[in-house]
Amino acid sequence: MSIRSRKLTALNLQDDVVTVTEVTDPKNGTADVTVSKETYVDGYVDTVEVDKGHVEVNKGHVEIDTSHVEAGHGHLEIDSKHTEVSGGHKEVHERHTEITDGHVVTIEADSETNLRSDGKVDTSTSVKVKDTVTPTEVKDVELRNRKGGTKSDGSCHEGTITKKARGTCFTRGVHRVQKRVSAFVYNHARVISLAFKISFLLCYYAVFGYAMYYKFGDEGSIRFLVITIIITLYVLNRIGKMAIKKRWSCCCWLVGSIKCLQAMEKTFWRLSKALKLKIILCVMMMIFFLVYVIVVVGLNSPENLISAAGMIFFIATFFAFSYDPSAVAWRPVVSGLSMQFVFALMLMRSQTGAMIFLYLGDRIMEFMEYADAGAKFVFGPNFADHFFAFKVLPVVIFFSTVVSILYYWGVMQFVIKHIGRLLTLVMNTTPAENIVAVGNIFVGQTEAPLLAGPYLQTMTRSQLHTVMTSGFATAAGPIMAAFALYKVPVLHLLSASVMSAPAAIGMSKLFYPETEDTTASSDEHIYKVKNRATNTLEAASNGAIEAVKIVANIIAHLIAFVSLLMFMNAAFTFLGYRVGLIPPDYPELTFQLVYSYIFWPVAFMMGISSQDCGRVAELIGTKMVINEFAAYAGLSNYILNRNDLVNYLDARNVTMETGYMSHWDYSGNDILLHDTQQILQGGIITDRSTVIATYALCGFSNASAMGIMLGALVAIIPKRKADLSRVVFRAMIAGNVASFMTACMAGLLYGG
Repeated sequence: MSIRSRKLTALNLQDDVVTVTEVTDPKNGTADVTVSKETYVDGYVDTVEVDKGHVEVNKGHVEIDTSHVEAGHGHLEIDSKHTEVSGGHKEVHERHTEITDGHVVTIEADSETNLRSDGKVDTSTSVKVKDTVTPTEVKDVELRNRKGGTKSDGSCHEGTITKKARGTCFTRGVHRVQKRVSAFVYNHARVISLAFKISFLLCYYAVFGYAMYYKFGDEGSIRFLVITIIITLYVLNRIGKMAIKKRWSCCCWLVGSIKCLQAMEKTFWRLSKALKLKIILCVMMMIFFLVYVIVVVGLNSPENLISAAGMIFFIATFFAFSYDPSAVAWRPVVSGLSMQFVFALMLMRSQTGAMIFLYLGDRIMEFMEYADAGAKFVFGPNFADHFFAFKVLPVVIFFSTVVSILYYWGVMQFVIKHIGRLLTLVMNTTPAENIVAVGNIFVGQTEAPLLAGPYLQTMTRSQLHTVMTSGFATAAGPIMAAFALYKVPVLHLLSASVMSAPAAIGMSKLFYPETEDTTASSDEHIYKVKNRATNTLEAASNGAIEAVKIVANIIAHLIAFVSLLMFMNAAFTFLGYRVGLIPPDYPELTFQLVYSYIFWPVAFMMGISSQDCGRVAELIGTKMVINEFAAYAGLSNYILNRNDLVNYLDARNVTMETGYMSHWDYSGNDILLHDTQQILQGGIITDRSTVIATYALCGFSNASAMGIMLGALVAIIPKRKADLSRVVFRAMIAGNVASFMTACMAGLLYGG
């Protein structure tokens, strides 16, 4: 084909998005150029301008068409111009249409120029103006046209219309009042909306003031105060931006403050770039890590250094099997591991840091539990009996609805911008990737991508790989609560999820480095988001509808993947029976058994005691083949066995060492309590192995999780299905290794 279409440029300015597109057809001598400009205010489209140009040249005949459309604030302007030149003849037709508040003004101008043989030029011009065509008059014109027709000059044929009055005088009067009120509301919508918002804020602050006066000092009042401070900062930010744009003199103090902060912010970023602050910060964190490991850990607990060797082993292995080792950027890797170490110190060595994150986790769980009200109403009081279908999936619907509302209000754009920029300073990754990683600390792998939903479509494969890895490496929300039901310490679960977030980014960028040109560089703070909703209720409805597609995809993929996996496991067992691997003489041949041998060195490199490596390796295999629930059920058995053994020995005032053989003994892999003849199935593992295993298993990375992740993301960005399918397996492996890195960090700092 001779037609060629290409996008010349797409510029993301501070508040504008400009796109230039060219379409050419050399065969017919035509060319079309389109320039569109979208101006955004607080993340939504404020005004739109479109300019189009068409040129056609054919055997001395030239036609040029240009058009300009500008829309915004209830105002629409359309300008078009057609120019035709052939020999000594030139025709120009121009039309201008302006629509404001239902009022239409149309101006048409025609000019014709002829070059005579004697060299003189004849010019004729005509101008037509049509005005005062209101919506009511348009309806009258339509009625006249249907009754009497319209002449070629635009005037109406003579004819009369008999319109029968409907209703009584009272109802017609009510109808006129309705029309006038509607017109008033439409023409003053911005003022009415502003008045409503101001009234709402005044009422809110009145309630807040009285609440602080009535009772202050408890946890609820502190929470109310923090929420109010956040709301106040957000409102001041919105008012300041509007004041800068509208040049309000009454808010000069606020405008001055915001401009001062913006100048300081630009100066900081300029200095950080000039002084290589990001690199310096990264180097300082690595030096601190090395000094702490050598001085504190190495001298006090030298056996913990096995976990440090494990971290080096995982990094080297990932580099060797990286998608493109030559493209690896080491800053995100080093920064991610350094941040993981900082979080580990805060959570494992600082009681204050642990309590802060535990409090945040409790508040998130409290918020998520409101989804139970809808689930209970739809599925009945016993909805939790079907935990995943009726307990977990309704959270996706509820969370999607809330996020959609927050996007409509502009809150999510504000959060992504500032949290994303903070992590960008350290990690050198895009804000959208960072906010998904942070979100996975508190919400599940299906809810977290919704935080960056509008940005997923334009992500590169490496960025999609990071989004998936973040979901595979962490466990949060109702999933974490379910893990806690297996007697696993909640603090260790929350610590594992927090520590795995930066590790997921680092390991993802090592395993699948950036090899494409991204439209969102690390210096770009946030994309511009087009908002389809016109009000809060529509935003909530859009979020719920989007969640239905996500939930349906999750269910379909989960059923398919788990069923396929169980079939493959049965095939393994069948092959084992054919070669004599029959219980009780030999264990059944399953994926878990195979993984227990494959992951034995992995468990040892994480710092697991050698006598426990086989048991923990089998738990890791169970996690990757079935799911984390089955793995934590196995870990729970070891925890309960150890508690029973400790209680048994404490009642007899003996320790494990002194009571061995006299009060308890091993019977294969089980433990026999002599006095009670109780058998502890599976035996026990040490406290250190229990803690490290808790961190290694904390994640949502297995074959069924791949189905859930694909189902959720394909529902959000169906056009990227091929890319998602290409990177999901590598992301699952990266998520597991990120959890292993977190386990290594826990083993490094254990007991220090």
